Amino acid sequence: MAAPASLAPASPATGLAARIRALATNPAHSAWSWGCAVVVSAFFALAALANDRVVEATGATQGLAGMLVVALCAVVLLVLAERAFAFAFDRADAAAARAAEKSDPVPDAVPGADADAKPAPFLRAALAASWRRAAAILCAWLPYFLVRFPGNLDPDTQWQILQTYGMAPASDHHPAFDTLLFGGVWHLGDLVGTHAVPLALYCLGQMAITALVLSLAVTFMRERLSTPPTACRVSTLFFALFPPIALFAQAMAKDMLFAWVWVLFLMAVSDVAISRGRTLTPSRMVALAALLALLALTKKTGAYIFPLVFVVLAIRCRRLWWRAAVPAAVALAAFVAWGSVVLPALGIAKGPSGEMFSIPSQQVALYLRNYGDEMDDSDRETLLAVYDDLDAMAATYVPTRADATKLHWRESASAADRAAFLGWYARAALRHPATFVLAGAANDLPILWFDLSSEGEESLLFYLDNVAPADAEPKGHEVQLANWFGDYASYDEIVATFDGMFRAPAISRASAALDGIYLYVANVLAPLFAKYAWVTLIPLACTAALLRRRARWAYPVLLAVLLQWGTLVVGPIPLPRYIVPFVYQAPLLVALALSPNLTGGHVRRKA
Repeated sequence: MAAPASLAPASPATGLAARIRALATNPAHSAWSWGCAVVVSAFFALAALANDRVVEATGATQGLAGMLVVALCAVVLLVLAERAFAFAFDRADAAAARAAEKSDPVPDAVPGADADAKPAPFLRAALAASWRRAAAILCAWLPYFLVRFPGNLDPDTQWQILQTYGMAPASDHHPAFDTLLFGGVWHLGDLVGTHAVPLALYCLGQMAITALVLSLAVTFMRERLSTPPTACRVSTLFFALFPPIALFAQAMAKDMLFAWVWVLFLMAVSDVAISRGRTLTPSRMVALAALLALLALTKKTGAYIFPLVFVVLAIRCRRLWWRAAVPAAVALAAFVAWGSVVLPALGIAKGPSGEMFSIPSQQVALYLRNYGDEMDDSDRETLLAVYDDLDAMAATYVPTRADATKLHWRESASAADRAAFLGWYARAALRHPATFVLAGAANDLPILWFDLSSEGEESLLFYLDNVAPADAEPKGHEVQLANWFGDYASYDEIVATFDGMFRAPAISRASAALDGIYLYVANVLAPLFAKYAWVTLIPLACTAALLRRRARWAYPVLLAVLLQWGTLVVGPIPLPRYIVPFVYQAPLLVALALSPNLTGGHVRRKA
């Protein structure tokens, strides 16, 4: 005999089905979850077509059957992604509601408060609360440093160091500020008799600063954003234990130097936006100007990002707009003076402009391969005015990397030549849009989907051991540098310049073993180590979560993240080191998405 309905236990299936129906019919989720799902599905389809037709060139999607398979996969992904985003937004709303219940506004940031009220001394207290966490993070990174003692260098860093010795032409192609800093470290090695000591000290110093900044970010999340303690602990464990962060932090390269400055920048933008400028005292305005200048000097993309962000930030600050505008104006003036006065005085030339034409160069190269026979003499003359060798450009085209094609850009091209090229470019793109779209997508494959192979070992978040063993002959990157700059220095002179950097054979073997284990784990846990997850998926979800709640205080931060994403899209290749800022910023972005609506000012958790 069946039990009475009132006494019968609830069916788990019924409960789950009801919850799914509730999510599916929730109007608060539908538009945003479907919008994000459309982006994910479209990016997948674009990546699949670019990989098949350009990167692998198998042609499997050329026919109707192949297109139907891609379309079917995209539709299935669309439905699954929508459910995933709807669930994520539901959890984010619940977390924000709990945070709001357990938080109080900070008194000096309440709406209507005196604009000249003295802000809470956050930085001093934050440093006191963060140094133990920073020390723990640093200790977790030390094994990676010991396995790669005395540190790691990027080949571009070696190029920069050679400039300070006159062994390569002095150029601002890589930021001259970084070049002078790295060169200063290397010249210090000349004074002490070995480059190993200053290299190790630099790498340890960068690790310590990075650990402190990331620890400050956790404190900021806890104290300013009212992030739950569990999320703060998870963020700390992420910073300490996620292997790519340790590999990034101990490498001498411009991107690793820029990355911790970027995290400070995002915290500063968040702080100013939430308080509407009330926390910007004169001393903090000076510090902010210095931070913005450092952001621009360590990587030139910073100079394009912060002025636009601070226009929005000044609007956000309303009557205190000048508190945001003045530091930005001072930093921008300093950066302009650096490029127009200081660098010429030091004999440092401007960097090439071909970098900005990376994606167009890729598109032109693929067009030449596919439709070069359609071009008439006028078209060729237009292209030859801005590129030096069209045949070589098409022959050396690599779908996933623009380094070979951008080198053919003529720096001497006049403004009229460039304008004529842009006119031709627009007409050609209209005639063959698929070629231009797929060429750009092929170059940005890791940004569009979970790419695991197009860039070899660097397809995932992995930073190569770029330092050769001391007993290796010939060396690795030094041979390439000698080929590039043979007119300035011989191979032996270049190797002598980097003496002391090369690893002891035993350490090199340990480093190679670490790399093998790391790559095995990264391939097993590929979604966690894929660039797409950090560059596109996490920022997309967090941005949508904040936009759907109309969290206007977060708009300047979201603009900064979007601009950073845009600089990566138009760049020559999404190398792992270019992804460092996106990995460092991820916990902060998630904390913003989980925070209550900070319409009045900062929040702090109730005791």
